[in-house]
Amino acid sequence: MHGRGMSFAGEKCKGVSVISLKVGRIAPIRRKTIMVPGLPGGKSRGYETGVRPITAIVELEASSHDEWLDMLDELTGMLVQEKPQSLEFEQESGRMYMAELDGDIETREMNSYGQVTLNFICADPHVYGSQNIDYFQNGIVTIANNGNAEVSPVYEIDVKEDITHLDIISDKAYFRIGEPAPISSPVYNRTTLILNDTMQTMLGWSVASTVDNGYVGGTMIATQAGFEAQNFGEAIEPHAWQGPSVRRSLPEPVQNFQADIPIELLNVSKETGMIEVYFLDAFSNTVAKIGMEDVWRTIKRNQSKFQLGNVDGRKVEKHQSADYPNNWNNFKGIIRLWRDGNRFRPYFALVNSKGVHKEISNWYVYTDKANEYMNEITQIQVAIRKWPGTSTSQADMRIGGLKVWRLNDPPEGIPVMAKKDDKIVIDTIEGVVMINGEVREDLKDHFSDYFDLPKGRTTLVMQPDDKVEGRVITRERSR
Repeated sequence: MHGRGMSFAGEKCKGVSVISLKVGRIAPIRRKTIMVPGLPGGKSRGYETGVRPITAIVELEASSHDEWLDMLDELTGMLVQEKPQSLEFEQESGRMYMAELDGDIETREMNSYGQVTLNFICADPHVYGSQNIDYFQNGIVTIANNGNAEVSPVYEIDVKEDITHLDIISDKAYFRIGEPAPISSPVYNRTTLILNDTMQTMLGWSVASTVDNGYVGGTMIATQAGFEAQNFGEAIEPHAWQGPSVRRSLPEPVQNFQADIPIELLNVSKETGMIEVYFLDAFSNTVAKIGMEDVWRTIKRNQSKFQLGNVDGRKVEKHQSADYPNNWNNFKGIIRLWRDGNRFRPYFALVNSKGVHKEISNWYVYTDKANEYMNEITQIQVAIRKWPGTSTSQADMRIGGLKVWRLNDPPEGIPVMAKKDDKIVIDTIEGVVMINGEVREDLKDHFSDYFDLPKGRTTLVMQPDDKVEGRVITRERSR
């Protein structure tokens, strides 16, 4: 239904039509009073603003009941978040709320059609207006806030040259990430990009001979979107995971490294699927492996995996689902492996349409105290596999690229914080710093803080102004 859509956390809720909407138009106001013995009544001590409730009844329409259930799983996975997110309704153009899902989710199912009742609360009771964008000119911008409350800006910065810090300054406050470099201190890069393979060609790749726990079969092809399995080959007995696998050499051996691999594993309304990335030494031994997989026939759930060593003597193996199990379904995101010294850290995250990392798993660190998995990495192998018998209903899978950085030993001096073409976002609403969509709270200067802009006009200064370009996004808000 036109004009009845809904967006949450900046993403449109697919297949959702809002048929009934009830918004607390004025957040509850409660006066604070103190009773004084011997005096009639009480003394006013100001007021408190309560939370704003929102109830939306939405309809989902699918081609079958199973597809309807898949849509419901995808919707609830999207709405269950740890922190408040932006909530917008097409029928309320120019209004945004910071909301969280709360209470029971009621459903009325009628085969391939059904209604869902969603209850939200807004701990931040403000209503946010339309988005305003102002651009820094020579590092200076003036923001006009015509609302009746302070505004929380979002800064979007394009880096034109390597920088060690970024400052945003007003006449009353400042915010800093990174560290300015004194003229006497050298500046160094912690990382050096040694491989950026877009996977739009098979040039440099050759067919692999083996994979763990299964068979190499079928054909890998390169498309404009990355590597895909053209086919998985005829089923091999006894059944095990099978599919195409290819490998390539790195331009140079690396000891300490970071590798980023964007992938898609779309498993909803499908069956099994597996994407793997092997990190091999000069003798083709598996030093490490990461991947994403749906290994179940009857449920839809993607899980990550991290493994060290060859399969026949493997001692380290870690599988992990998203915090809310369905949230990695239809995975479009990034898988990463980082090794520095004897410490390994796998990283898995969805990446939304704005490039922001969501549903992140990066807490697990393995320390190789016995130095069993310390060989240099000289080759990368990738595999796309399925379980035979799932015919053409295997998950849709794609590997969208491969980047490998060498981690340089840090010398004395000041590290580069952001490189040319990086994108920095400072979101004072969420209180978060991101570089290329990834949260980087480690960069924030402890003596600075996120600050709001008061009513009226505020002039901001950005430094270093000759190495960055930026804009300020604000939404005027009202109570």
